[in-house]
Amino acid sequence: MAALAPIFSQTSDKNVSNTTVETSLIGTGIGRTLLLPNELYYGRRIRFELDGFFSRQNGNITLRFKLGTTVIVATASSTSGAASNNSFKIEVTMTVRASGVTGNVIAQGSFKNMNTFQGLEMVSITTENIDTTISQNIDLTLQFSRNSAGNSFTSTNCDIKLLN
Repeated sequence: MAALAPIFSQTSDKNVSNTTVETSLIGTGIGRTLLLPNELYYGRRIRFELDGFFSRQNGNITLRFKLGTTVIVATASSTSGAASNNSFKIEVTMTVRASGVTGNVIAQGSFKNMNTFQGLEMVSITTENIDTTISQNIDLTLQFSRNSAGNSFTSTNCDIKLLN
């Protein structure tokens, strides 16, 4: 089945730098990052793509894909090595396994340094419970382990698609 038009497309850069506070990497755009009540139903798939560029001097990073405050899938806290304006791509695919107040989802994803082709996995081996009868905001957050002026991520493009 072909992907449908995005429900959200980022139209402005979002920079996260020199902080240890968990911060969204999604910039402003056209459409919505908010999933409406009952929009998540059994079998529904969501495709999330975000890319941009980053520089890193030290410390680890953690990336988290969330619905509301629930972490659906994340990278382990890891270093991706020193970098200067390297391009990156983050992809996550999520499937609803059960809907309702006691619904659940499972997702897999990855972070790829497009200059070195090294990456970090975002692996989910169990489902995460999520209430699909209420609105849920989609987010991708970044957290640095250390403050450093040389640690910076800028997202330039983000699409969220409902595949079915």
